[in-house]
Amino acid sequence: MAKKVCISGYYGFHNFGDEAVLSVLIDNLRQFDSGIDITVFSSDTEYTKKEYRVRSVNSFKIFDVIKAIKNTDLLISGGGSLLQDATSKKSLIYYLFIIFLASFFKKKIVIFAQGIGPIQSEILQKITVSLLKKASYISVRDENSKFYLQRYGINPVMCIDPVWNIDVKEPRPQGRIGIQLRNWKTMSEDFLRLLAVSVIKYFPNHDVLIYPFQASTDSAICQRFSTYLKSLNPDCEPEIVFCDTRDEIVNSFSTLNALIAMRFHACLVGIKTGIKTLPISYDIKVDKIANDFSLKTLKPDRPDTIDEIVREFSTSENKLSELDFTNYRFRYEKFSAALSRIF
Repeated sequence: MAKKVCISGYYGFHNFGDEAVLSVLIDNLRQFDSGIDITVFSSDTEYTKKEYRVRSVNSFKIFDVIKAIKNTDLLISGGGSLLQDATSKKSLIYYLFIIFLASFFKKKIVIFAQGIGPIQSEILQKITVSLLKKASYISVRDENSKFYLQRYGINPVMCIDPVWNIDVKEPRPQGRIGIQLRNWKTMSEDFLRLLAVSVIKYFPNHDVLIYPFQASTDSAICQRFSTYLKSLNPDCEPEIVFCDTRDEIVNSFSTLNALIAMRFHACLVGIKTGIKTLPISYDIKVDKIANDFSLKTLKPDRPDTIDEIVREFSTSENKLSELDFTNYRFRYEKFSAALSRIF
């Protein structure tokens, strides 16, 4: 009888980073057992079924979710930053409820490559810790998450972000600069305008490609940035690039000469591809990847520093192209060993 797995996460919203994590997770599960029966909870079930060749249940049809969990052997929660309330308490409660259901039905639970916290609500902190203690295996993708759980007597396995495992293309620069933006509370119109000024000033004769990594939330800010560029230089014809799959992103990024990126996974793919990359620091995870590779960052709350930093970036040597990323891989062996114990 085929082993049954349900996967819970921020899937079906067409967010590149989360979809890339899901693709690596599914690949690894099939390496473990080619006949494994996978069901993904998704907000776009048809897309998820077609893209990953899995079963899919609508994340918000709770009775269908309950039925799927009741009939599964294992729930995998993750990856991503699911267990935190900085973005939304509602989303944290939802993901905790899914874990609770698995515990209630006495199913095995795996927490996969997650960033844990911050959790500001004391009640939700206690619920989170109580439920995580029921998990058979927990892996986290950063030391802050590890230390957070260790304070409560939980010892997770440290892992690298699974997106490091995606295959990238050899760079083939075509006179393009990529700009990847997302909507965020600290992002101001002043920052967007001054960034547009610097891109026009320091990257003349470059085509500008603007990437919304999640169209539903990023498109508006990308469109505003495009408008600023056009107002500064009527000859500039920026292209807003909508990519539905990881392969489309990888192929497009490989044509860039430089990348200014906000989302963590945009920075990751740029770095791994060997593109000269300038992160926009809106979150500690972006600060960390920038520090790991000695990259300067732009600060959304410091628009006064944009001109100097972009100028230096435009003339700096690209040291990323010389790096060997062989050791930057999600190590499947520990996860596979955990699955063997569970099944």
